[in-house]
Amino acid sequence: MESEQYKSVAVSDDESAEGADQDETKNKSEQYGAVSDDEADDDVSVEDVAKVEDDDAITDFSEDIDSILVRKNVLGQGAYGLVYKGLPNPEIIEKSKHLKLNQVVAVKEQFISDESDRKYLFQHVTQQLTPTDLVPPIATEIRALRKVVRHGCGDNVAKLYDVFYNVNTTKMYYIMEFIDGLDLSVVEKTLNLLRHIRLGNITETDIMKHMVYPLLSGLVCMHLAGIAHRDIKADNMMLSRDTGTAKWIDFGLSCVDTCRKLKTIHNSGNAPEVAWANKNLDKTKLNTWTTADLWAFGCFLYRFIMGNTYPIQELVIKAKREKISVEQYVEQNALAATEVWLNPLSAFPKNEFPLIHDILNATLQIDPTKRAETWNAWLEQNMDKLDLTPTLPPVYQ
Repeated sequence: MESEQYKSVAVSDDESAEGADQDETKNKSEQYGAVSDDEADDDVSVEDVAKVEDDDAITDFSEDIDSILVRKNVLGQGAYGLVYKGLPNPEIIEKSKHLKLNQVVAVKEQFISDESDRKYLFQHVTQQLTPTDLVPPIATEIRALRKVVRHGCGDNVAKLYDVFYNVNTTKMYYIMEFIDGLDLSVVEKTLNLLRHIRLGNITETDIMKHMVYPLLSGLVCMHLAGIAHRDIKADNMMLSRDTGTAKWIDFGLSCVDTCRKLKTIHNSGNAPEVAWANKNLDKTKLNTWTTADLWAFGCFLYRFIMGNTYPIQELVIKAKREKISVEQYVEQNALAATEVWLNPLSAFPKNEFPLIHDILNATLQIDPTKRAETWNAWLEQNMDKLDLTPTLPPVYQ
């Protein structure tokens, strides 16, 4: 399969992606906690979930969580509600096209407070939507989760099976794949990866096989499906104990086909072109954000290996505070001749991690057009290492 072209357009500061709530992030690893042997998961195939269309994503539901799950327990609590683990109630299985008996699932219970979201959901479940109705962000997340599975990205993304909405209590229930594992922010904080590699306990091959290639497969797949994640960080990646591989989670800030504004910034991975206010630049193009996703992934990968922020990203954050571009910040502070600016990967141990260094070099280009070019070159040489469906339609022309 030939690599598709990543095209880029810079966007303004007010569209920059925000990070998830700290409490919600803290509990992500708990919400996918261990499962006992007698709760073995009967896996639902990608093909089963792939039959769902966008318009079938939300089902009217007049009960509460006790009618959804049996043998449930709370896994975590965030800003938007509780997350449970349990077995689906037989009555729910009858309503679902995807769930099976004795299949352990995770359920996110979310109270819908936004009036526009409530109106949309009420019209959706009562079949009163018209083609001109605006789709709110909450529906965009559901569309994204459905679409990544239909496009064959399901092995690298936590699957969404069903969504139920109670119009009386205004509570939404996301029934999702249960992942027994930890989010990578926990791994990052507790494991000195560089030290373990140098001691011979972990190899670059291990990291590529279990983390980098699965995550890149999911990322490229979602981009080809017309989805930008827009919140790429270690908190939103899960490492499964069952498979030993990483998966993407949390599409709450994603966009599908076209993008809308985001109000705040998530500093750890915001690309230079989306971190400052340039009102003359397009704010809605998908390719802007897919290219920005690449930068964010590079920042994550650098930090995961090195244990500190990518040097250029530190400058991007400082420039953002002054509401100027990173190039302007470098010029104003006489940093153009410094090692940080001229060779930001100088501290990275290229000889020990040649494969990862190549990915960082491709994704951490400051200029988004150059980033797209280097990434396409990397894809052309490494597409066979990614788990992608050959029949995925091209998005970038």
